[in-house]
Amino acid sequence: MSPSVIVLIPGAFGTPDGFERLVPHLGGLQTYPGSYPSWNPADPMDADCLKDIAKLRNTLVSLLDQGNNLIVLAHSYGGVVAGGTAKGLDKATRENNSYESAVVGLIYVARNT
Repeated sequence: MSPSVIVLIPGAFGTPDGFERLVPHLGGLQTYPGSYPSWNPADPMDADCLKDIAKLRNTLVSLLDQGNNLIVLAHSYGGVVAGGTAKGLDKATRENNSYESAVVGLIYVARNT
């Protein structure tokens, strides 16, 4: 089993690059950008939370299929996407379906100014 990978999910109007100051403090854990399609869409009327969840879920399942346990760190609106994405990918559910890797943590981040 590979060590955990931290998937960094930005808030609305953000990018995974916004986490660059945090990454050096993650103890060398591998990170992966968790982008989603409603970030800066060509047609804002096409932005949709369900599309964001579906796209990010494909990313998470791909990482899980590579044998990675995942920690999902989400900022602001990214937490809505992360929660929907991670549903059913938790350790107990995945083990019941004979998978070894799972989402082992969800971290929600918000900034209060």
